[in-house]
Amino acid sequence: MAVLASDHALSPITPELLSAREFVRGTVGLLRDLEALSQFTHLSVPPVSVLVNRLDETADARGIHQTLAEMFAAGEQGVSVMQSTIRAGVAFRQAASAGLPAHQFEPRRPAGRKSPAAADQVKAMACELNPEWQPLIDAMVCTTAMQGGCHDECH
Repeated sequence: MAVLASDHALSPITPELLSAREFVRGTVGLLRDLEALSQFTHLSVPPVSVLVNRLDETADARGIHQTLAEMFAAGEQGVSVMQSTIRAGVAFRQAASAGLPAHQFEPRRPAGRKSPAAADQVKAMACELNPEWQPLIDAMVCTTAMQGGCHDECH
């Protein structure tokens, strides 16, 4: 019911077959039920953005991400799959253990790694969800005791 009181819903899912299947069957089914219920209230079901969380380099994970994006192309059923993702990596776990936000813990991509820095991933997600924030995010100066400076701007 809380989803009816929101302006926008974010649904993070892992790129695993069971998670994707549960989202399609369970969450999307729940949204349909809420849509029917909302006809009797002044509330409406908000748009839902799917954030693929812990995306790794396997063909299986990329395939599930691509399939979800195709299933909900053009925001079908009020659901869209975000272009930005949160990659699988240790930075988010280490940041949580250190009690720091991931964007401060890893403001720059470590040398030799292909995936973007945690800060770049968080910025891309924030800019995609709230495009009006982009100038503010671009202007931010990241500070951290471990590593200084920002890496990239929003994608």
